[in-house]
Amino acid sequence: MGIGPSTKETTLHHFRDPLLDVVSSDQDVDLAGIIIVGTPQDNQRKHLVGKRTAAWLEAMRIEGVIISADGWGNSDVDFANTMQEIVTVK
Repeated sequence: MGIGPSTKETTLHHFRDPLLDVVSSDQDVDLAGIIIVGTPQDNQRKHLVGKRTAAWLEAMRIEGVIISADGWGNSDVDFANTMQEIVTVK
């Protein structure tokens, strides 16, 4: 969810996140984009989300990422798995 106050997790909220303004205006950072990932119910799909995110970043040859989680519900599995997949793919 980033550092903004939204609890609805809308795409528009993510694109208006104040952190995005800071990163996109930094001349030393080449912002490639934003990946917004949902939180599936079962663990098998939670792991699939992490693997697909990591594969996408690898295909784009991304050198660094900022990961943000909304903290609602049981998204810790998604968050931890996605971070592990990103580290593993590098």
